Amino acid sequence: DSEDLAVIQLKKVLSLNPKFIKAYALLALCMIKEHQIPKAQKILLKILTIDKNNYIARKYYDAISEEEPIAKVVQTEEESDSRQEASQPHRRAPILFGSSFHQVIFVLGGAIIGLAVALFLISPSQIKEKNLAISDLQDQVSIQTTELQAKSTALKEETIKREALDGEKVQLTSNLKKAQDIQGETAKVLLALQFRNAKDYVKAADELFFIDATKLEGTQMLEIFNTLKTEVYTIAAEDAFNSGSNSYFNEVYDKAIEQFDFSIKLAPNEKYSDKAFYYRGVAHYNLEQFEEARKDLEYVITNFPNSPRIENANWYLSKL
Repeated sequence: DSEDLAVIQLKKVLSLNPKFIKAYALLALCMIKEHQIPKAQKILLKILTIDKNNYIARKYYDAISEEEPIAKVVQTEEESDSRQEASQPHRRAPILFGSSFHQVIFVLGGAIIGLAVALFLISPSQIKEKNLAISDLQDQVSIQTTELQAKSTALKEETIKREALDGEKVQLTSNLKKAQDIQGETAKVLLALQFRNAKDYVKAADELFFIDATKLEGTQMLEIFNTLKTEVYTIAAEDAFNSGSNSYFNEVYDKAIEQFDFSIKLAPNEKYSDKAFYYRGVAHYNLEQFEEARKDLEYVITNFPNSPRIENANWYLSKL
């Protein structure tokens, strides 16, 4: 009903302003009307803890307290509350006659009117103030959201630009490395060409052997490299074979093996290659390097079946 609603509204007002004396007075009156005298006394004592000389609270407390006027209440609020809750029965407020009671009624009537006006003025203003605060916060959130979205968009754009620049940097780095590789391998080809022109085919072959032809792809230098390689390797391999053979027949086996290694590395399938493998195998045998000897002799038998050295190769293998 309306009285319960009034109590609820008064409690809301007091939650916003715990020292609103007129609201406490009106709430005490509501408690008296509901015959809740202990609660009314508790509320009046609350007023007196805020303003110990409050006329309304004193007069009203004396009016509803037959045996214990306010002048005798000396306990703290907490002690008084517990004592009153335990000892005071629920009873109807006494009906008092006389000028004192009427004076209290008039005072309370004024308090009620004042409180009603205060509630009418304060509560809407507080609601309006809170609504304005909420609206202001919403505006701030909207502004910050817009700013955040703008910054996010700008960040995405900058990220795209940076990624594009990073891609360009990677491409430039790759192109630079490719150009440096081409330059390095080209220098080796030119040096090999100088050795070839000087008829130093061994040094020319050494330079060509360590060139990475893949780094010359797409350039004219690759064609020069292939032509030079075919010419130089053929001549250098045969020269190395002849030099190795001389060392072999002179029983300088270490040097012979070194020359045969170089010849086989450059041209492993020439018309004299079976001799190169066979002589190298026998040289290893004479140096008691039997595992290397076995590999070369077996290679001759497997890859050169028409070689006149098959029988000799088998004889050496039988000795291993």
